[in-house]
Order: sequence, then C-alpha cells, then structure tokens
Amino acid sequence: MPFHPLEIDTIDDYSGARELGPEWTGSPLHELVLAASSTKSAFARHVVASLATEAGVDFAGVPGRTGGRRKVGRMVCEIKFSTELPARFQQVRPPQRRI
Repeated sequence: MPFHPLEIDTIDDYSGARELGPEWTGSPLHELVLAASSTKSAFARHVVASLATEAGVDFAGVPGRTGGRRKVGRMVCEIKFSTELPARFQQVRPPQRRI
C-alpha cells in the first residue's frame, strides 16, 4: 500500500527534525542517539553491568522493581542514559525506605 503524499511530507519533516549535529558524525553512538528510549536504557544498564562485572561488584535487579533500578554492590541505583554534553544530573529523589 503506498503512502499518501501528506504522510510522506510528515515523514520527511520528522526525519529532518531528528538530524543530529556534526558532533555525532562518525560516533559509534550515532545510531543509539536516534534509538527509542527503552533501547538507550537497556544500553546504559548493559554498560553498568559490564563495568560492575569487570570490577568484581555484584549487579542485580531489585526484586519487585522494573525499569532502571538496579543493585550495584550494596547500593540501589537508578540507571539513566543521557546524550547531553556535558552530562548533568536531571533529577534527584530522596531514598525510599522500601527497596
């Protein structure tokens, strides 16, 4: 089934809005920057898990929790991914008593 001309225009407009700046040209993260948020989050968790394993630190999910919350060593952390340069903290939440 062919696309309607208005659909094609919308796709072209959206694609143009997703272009990245020249700083991403040739970067191994180029495709990741354009990926869905869930893909970026999975990538971030994988990087932290790899680093923890290399350092000999336990890395595990937190029972009853989904998303980016993981136990790294004895600490419960929320793993986030950002493409901002320079990176910055976007939110700080008080710790909860219940893990």
